[in-house]
Amino acid sequence: MNKSEIRKDYFKNNFVIIAANRFKRPHKIVEPEIEVGKICYFCPENFREKTITYEDKNEQGDWEIISFLNDFPVVSLDNPKSYGQAEVIIETRKHGMDINEFSVEHIIRVFEAYINRYLELSNTDGIKHV
Repeated sequence: MNKSEIRKDYFKNNFVIIAANRFKRPHKIVEPEIEVGKICYFCPENFREKTITYEDKNEQGDWEIISFLNDFPVVSLDNPKSYGQAEVIIETRKHGMDINEFSVEHIIRVFEAYINRYLELSNTDGIKHV
């Protein structure tokens, strides 16, 4: 398995991440309306075994906003050449919704999730940029 690397582009004088394993990630775009029999990578049954990093539940105990480790990260905590943590934040469990369709309360909770993950990652030793 080739690991990612952060390399300097001396011509442009900036840094880039080379992530050889990202080609394995799914490239299929999930349409807002899920067809029967098609896989939605963001449905609970498809990330049940993942490492959850944040969860905001409703009154019934079901998650409304959730974050978990990315299966195809560009950076990882076990790679000193490309050190970091990549996560996926799912802003709602309802398919096909855009943020402009969320209630104001839900939008606030989404921002709280991003703030939580930002603060958590910025306090992780060795992570310099979030």
